[in-house]
Amino acid sequence: VDDMKAMTSLELVHIDAEAKQGEQDEVKKPWLAPTESASTEEVLHLELSFRRLRTSIRSWARYVPPAVVQRLFSAGIEATLGVKRSLCSILFCDIDGFEEACESY
Repeated sequence: VDDMKAMTSLELVHIDAEAKQGEQDEVKKPWLAPTESASTEEVLHLELSFRRLRTSIRSWARYVPPAVVQRLFSAGIEATLGVKRSLCSILFCDIDGFEEACESY
């Protein structure tokens, strides 16, 4: 379990670093001069937005099936995290021979 937490942390650090790199790339564009038109700045802004979108989709796809992420994106639905209190029932039972069946699989 600790290894899984460590890997998740590494993935999130990688995603964060990638997003920051995208922001730094926008700042360090050597061909962007103050005299250039606003359309160039708009294109750079679109590029940064696209990178952030790509990073967001990748991070969601790690925790949500990719098909669900694609359907949400295609439908224009903004996915949000949340917590909801609900009642549930939990059944604990012992199925005869289940452990042996799992081990032989």
